[in-house]
Amino acid sequence: MGNLQSVTDLTRLVQDVQYTTALRGMTDQQKQNYFEQQKQQLLGDILKDREGTFQKTYTDANRNNAIQHSLFFYQQRNRDLQNLGDSIKNQNETAIGTTKYNNQLATRQYEINEWSYNNKLDTLFVFQILFVTILIAAALTYLNRLEFLSMPMLGVLTGILLFIDIAVLVNRFQYTQRVRDKRYWNKRQFEKRSVPQGSGSSICPPGEQTTESQPAEAPASSS
Repeated sequence: MGNLQSVTDLTRLVQDVQYTTALRGMTDQQKQNYFEQQKQQLLGDILKDREGTFQKTYTDANRNNAIQHSLFFYQQRNRDLQNLGDSIKNQNETAIGTTKYNNQLATRQYEINEWSYNNKLDTLFVFQILFVTILIAAALTYLNRLEFLSMPMLGVLTGILLFIDIAVLVNRFQYTQRVRDKRYWNKRQFEKRSVPQGSGSSICPPGEQTTESQPAEAPASSS
């Protein structure tokens, strides 16, 4: 390592000696021309390095500007995709809500149609009983005119038929108004009854005692 440094110093010394010797051998005009040439060469190198540095800086600035534009467009596209996703989500939620509403509406309409149909069928049954009663009463009246049936017997049988008709009508009205559910034809309504709480001490823990001591309520019927 020491030998390499010595060789370098020696080479530099030799170059300096040669340079000094060459300068001593030049005239003043040659020296001026030489220095002017070195100055122009130095200025050219400086301007070249400066232009290269400026060109590199300008290229880097354009590249950074292009990257910023790309990032801005990516952000815009991401925002557009997010808005599109939100729009599709809102449309799906609206479609789901509409489907649920239509399903509930169709179910309720089915319940109304079923209740109306069975109510009309029950009314038709009552009218059939009344019609059969009228036919039986007419037949009994005809037998009374033929003297196969006495008047007291006719009155008794007619009274029994009327009693059956009235019982059927009253039962049908009471059951429909008070017992039958107003929404589901095949269900009955039950009165709400509270269970009395005993005065003795409960064996349940405090947390369960509060919950179990409340009276159970029957589900409210929908009209």
